[in-house]
Amino acid sequence: MFGKLNRAPYSTGVTQEFLQNILARAQEATAKKVGSAANTARRGNVKKANRRLKPVAPRVTPVSSPSVINKQPQFKNRKGTAMKRESEDVDLIAVMSNSKSRPNKKSGSRNLRREIPGMTKSTMAKGESKLFVPKQVVQKEYVPQEPTPSSLIRFCPAIPVTPASRMINYSLDALKSADYPLNRFPNYGFYDNAQGPPKHVAISLRTSSFGRYQPDYGLVFEREKFLSELSIQCEPSKVDAQVSGKYQTLNQYSKEDFKTMAKSEKKKEELLQNAEVVRKSLESNPLDPAVKELLYDVCSGLKPISDLT
Repeated sequence: MFGKLNRAPYSTGVTQEFLQNILARAQEATAKKVGSAANTARRGNVKKANRRLKPVAPRVTPVSSPSVINKQPQFKNRKGTAMKRESEDVDLIAVMSNSKSRPNKKSGSRNLRREIPGMTKSTMAKGESKLFVPKQVVQKEYVPQEPTPSSLIRFCPAIPVTPASRMINYSLDALKSADYPLNRFPNYGFYDNAQGPPKHVAISLRTSSFGRYQPDYGLVFEREKFLSELSIQCEPSKVDAQVSGKYQTLNQYSKEDFKTMAKSEKKKEELLQNAEVVRKSLESNPLDPAVKELLYDVCSGLKPISDLT
């Protein structure tokens, strides 16, 4: 079932032999590079080759002294003098074991921001705090107040509804119902003869495409009345209702008015409620007073429907 488990022929640990082998290879590679550079320089220019082979002397003295370095734990086996060849591999193992991996610090969003000259870190930190939100003060006790004309101004519409504006609207409705030429020229007639009567002009009034040519479209031409022949009717009940806001009041019925139609008190109560609904709906409707009274009697059941014809 299980295959044979073979042991790996190599080791995962770092041994001294492995390190010595790496050091030997590094020394050989360095010697080859120095030799090849010297040969190339000799072929090109002898002076440059000699100058390159000279030891380089540092221009600036090192800031840290060997005594300070030796006090650090990772360099405890190191001395100020040159290290011997035999102990190089041992020192390398000690340094690798004592040294710790440096944590990778990722630059956050705060480091990416550009700091403004003249601003310290404290001021930058204060600017990144949350905005101040004022708390809403809730009144503990509600004190009702009587509405006044000044307090109701904010609820009035932009276009004020006044008796003058209602009169203008009623006048426009009356002119439209009388087919008054509001959006066209009035018909005064034209005279082909100074002694003859004025004549009409046949135009198309009731078509949506008036003044435009549309093929296969029947136009109805009719004669508009003279301006002197137009009659505008004005009903006082509509004027009182739409302009003054005074609607016609109808008489209320009682249970005794329905005793010829029903005998039980429950049926009389239902008929009375129906009559009240009809009365309230007709009072707010700008109809002719005679028509209102007739509809009130018919819908209440006191008169037959045939009286409407």
